[in-house]
Amino acid sequence: VSSRKRKHEDDKDEDSGLGSYSGGGSGGGVATSSTTTIHRMPSECESAASGGGGAAGGSVRIPGSPNSLSDHEYLDATSDPGSGSQSPIVSINPDQLEIRHHKPLSYRSIVTDVFDGKLVSSLKCLSCDRVSKTTETFQDLSLSIPTQEALSSLSERPGSLLADGSDGWISWMWKWFSSWFYGPDVTLQDCLAFFFSEDELKGDNMYSCEKCKKLRNGLKYSKVTQLPDTLCIHLKRFRHDFAFSSKISTKVTFPLTGLDLGPWVHKDCVSDQVLYDLIGVICHHGTAGGGHYTSYSYNSTNGNWYHFDDSIVSEVDPSTVANAEAYVLFYRKNGSHLDDVRKEVALALRETNQSLVKYFITWPWWVKFNDMSEPGQIDNSSVVCRHGGVLPRRINSAHNLCLPITPSAWRILHERFGNSAGALTNFKPCKTCIHAVRMEERQKQFERAEFQLLREQELASQEESSGDTFLVVRSWYTAWEEWVMGRAREPPGPINNRNLYTQRGNSYLLRPNVDRLTFNEDIWTFFLSLYSGGPEVVVRPGSGGIKVSTPRLVRIQSIAARLQARCRETMRLSECSNHTNQE
Repeated sequence: VSSRKRKHEDDKDEDSGLGSYSGGGSGGGVATSSTTTIHRMPSECESAASGGGGAAGGSVRIPGSPNSLSDHEYLDATSDPGSGSQSPIVSINPDQLEIRHHKPLSYRSIVTDVFDGKLVSSLKCLSCDRVSKTTETFQDLSLSIPTQEALSSLSERPGSLLADGSDGWISWMWKWFSSWFYGPDVTLQDCLAFFFSEDELKGDNMYSCEKCKKLRNGLKYSKVTQLPDTLCIHLKRFRHDFAFSSKISTKVTFPLTGLDLGPWVHKDCVSDQVLYDLIGVICHHGTAGGGHYTSYSYNSTNGNWYHFDDSIVSEVDPSTVANAEAYVLFYRKNGSHLDDVRKEVALALRETNQSLVKYFITWPWWVKFNDMSEPGQIDNSSVVCRHGGVLPRRINSAHNLCLPITPSAWRILHERFGNSAGALTNFKPCKTCIHAVRMEERQKQFERAEFQLLREQELASQEESSGDTFLVVRSWYTAWEEWVMGRAREPPGPINNRNLYTQRGNSYLLRPNVDRLTFNEDIWTFFLSLYSGGPEVVVRPGSGGIKVSTPRLVRIQSIAARLQARCRETMRLSECSNHTNQE
């Protein structure tokens, strides 16, 4: 187990105890935040589909449209604006195909709303003073329990937040005496200070400086840029050394109220509230080889603490909780500053004055307002699209997903929290989004029919053909098939075939046990012209070897023109059919 106090960018898989630490960077491969792909629909079809307020960039699928994954249960997926330069992998005449910038999805749920926080890790080179920063998302802070030697060393550093030991000789004697019976006295603030302290990288732990182009000594330190509503703190009580495991039974004292994270927040932190109150504790009884879990939970309704031991529940005194050997601690932001606003809104909801305009608030944001310390701006996006109309899939359920409120209640909420999208006063469907849904369905039908035609041609000429075969990783094809068959809401990103092969010198070898499909050149170019990506992995007949190369532009242009012609003909036949039915 590494002796470093926190995770570095290159060891995201280090055990965090609860396994919920996620980095901010994207994985390797083709589908990155700056990946650009060719639009899935030929341009003539798109121009017909984009008629009143289409998506930016000519895209049929628009962020915040019915194709997003948000609903009243907080199960959302929204497009992250992303950053960095966006240049297409393949340059194609815009008159033939539209260029579409793929952006990573940021999945959101009630769990992320409650537990997600962000911190920025800074890495400073001691040679050139260059500072690189990485933003990471966390759902728990996994804290090591520092030794007395580590705390003494940390307290000697300039600007240390630890006690300087100037409490007097009587206090020092008591701590020294009690440590013989109860172990060293470590506080939760000590663990936090140790976690957020500067970590010197030297010796075998030197890092590669991008400016110096060499291994250099450095300093790493972290600050919180966004505090979660509920903070989960995991204390590392288990040590694993080679084949031996042991439990750290050091007593860690923790406050029941008023845990202050202010000393460790970044100057640009978006969270205003930094005080937390304890709401739950998980304890482990036993050794590293086995044991039993119990918990304490705070009931905010009656203000009492309860102990849970399997099916046995009993009320306990707060002092019992404070003396527990904690393994996991749950702290919740102090939301008392909103009590007056909540009371004012509750009184406003009782008003009986009639109004010609009805106001509505979606239940997800209403729950945040009542239960969270910082609910943020009024958000009705689980029902309303970015155009201000009701999402097509919410037309029949919008009334059940919203709470009617009085005009005075809306005024109070709007003045306190704001709302960039305006008030929700009706449930009028969004015509733009309805049109986008219809065009996306036509998009799926087009891709499905084109693939089936190309596949039939491939199977018919399979006995005669002795040409190259093109490989596609099955996971990407499955994602595409799920989308065109209507079983998935999101289309696949760019093709990523990098896991299909390994490179040894100038030659390439297929990876064993990687599931893949083989297609002819027409089908491969069909996928490539719509989704971009790569690389092109070709199996040579007879030789058994593979060739890896960049997709060929001329072939893509050729099949793109053919797709446009077929799409044009399909639309013409569809219009003729509709005209005939109307007559």
